Amino acid sequence: MRVVLDGQVTGADGISRCTRHLAAALRRLGAEQGLRLHVEQPSGVPRYSLAEGTHLVEVARRHRADLLHLLDYRVPISTAPLPLVVTVHDLLRLRHPEHCYSDDAFVARFGSGGMSRLREATSALRRRTSWPPGAIRRPVSWHEEFYGRMTAHAAATATAVVTPTRTVAAHLREAVGHSVPTTAVPWGTDHLPGVGRETSPRVDGLRVGGYVLYVGQARSHKGLPALMEAFQRSAARRQGLRLVLAGRDFAPGSSAIDGLEEHVLPVGEVDDLSLARLYAGAAAVAHLAEHEGFGFPPLEALSFGARVLAADIPVLRETLGSHAHFTDPGDPVAAAAALDHLLDSDDSLAIRRGRAMWASRFRWDTCARQVVDCYRKALA
Repeated sequence: MRVVLDGQVTGADGISRCTRHLAAALRRLGAEQGLRLHVEQPSGVPRYSLAEGTHLVEVARRHRADLLHLLDYRVPISTAPLPLVVTVHDLLRLRHPEHCYSDDAFVARFGSGGMSRLREATSALRRRTSWPPGAIRRPVSWHEEFYGRMTAHAAATATAVVTPTRTVAAHLREAVGHSVPTTAVPWGTDHLPGVGRETSPRVDGLRVGGYVLYVGQARSHKGLPALMEAFQRSAARRQGLRLVLAGRDFAPGSSAIDGLEEHVLPVGEVDDLSLARLYAGAAAVAHLAEHEGFGFPPLEALSFGARVLAADIPVLRETLGSHAHFTDPGDPVAAAAALDHLLDSDDSLAIRRGRAMWASRFRWDTCARQVVDCYRKALA
């Protein structure tokens, strides 16, 4: 079985982490599963263009692939000559279209040439799709229309669709208005060093148990303003705890940290060993995102036994079970009270091990085996 995997998503976000670790797990299983895998690295083909899909079909042809697995919205718009497995990570921009680029913002990000390519690709999608009946409004920008129509196109043309949670699978069915051949395959959390073992919580300049940790980006749907306000209102701040922000957007000099209060410590992007130690030493990990497809940070935190305060949204209820405290991400007053309650809750060794045991179910090799099963069903 020859498979081409679209590995062109790189960076510091969850989709990039998924791409990297799924590819590594599939390679580990290759000989055992009779899988010959080619991972297509960033090619330089312009984003949001007709050429993206054409390029991937050509790569599949060159490697004599039996199947093409797409991990982002690069589904060929013209008919593909082989089965397609498409991963849909989330439906953020369809359910919350305010997170799409406006036309002006798209030109500022991708240039006028990028806008021309986007319009060409979207126009081609218009000829092949109808607007998703589950979209909450008609599109107000080319990027929003591309995203909605590409979602509908992916659901209609994929031989199989993989989602990281049952919640995303339900969101996809609601969006496109028909059943989709979907399999929910949870991602792994065993990629950080020390998972499953006692991990040294030593972090330079931080007292163990002396901080609440946020891991992620400063994107608007991640709930950072609500978290900042909740922490400001909490007894935790008055008791001397700090709010530590880890992620690419929190490097010194970045706009995301302008005007942060004295009790907030941005540490920027850290390596996996430092991240593991941050999780192990945190008094609690907070994740108040309004929307997720999976949510790596709170599950990573559980894998080290950490207490977790999470947004009360269906996907995090699904992935975290009863091992997190949940709060309304849109209510900083309630979130402050929930944080204080969490920090006063039992944090015994037995409870920490219970959290870690829950997270240990999420393994990349298990994920890869389930993905290979999807490949076989698609080829059958």
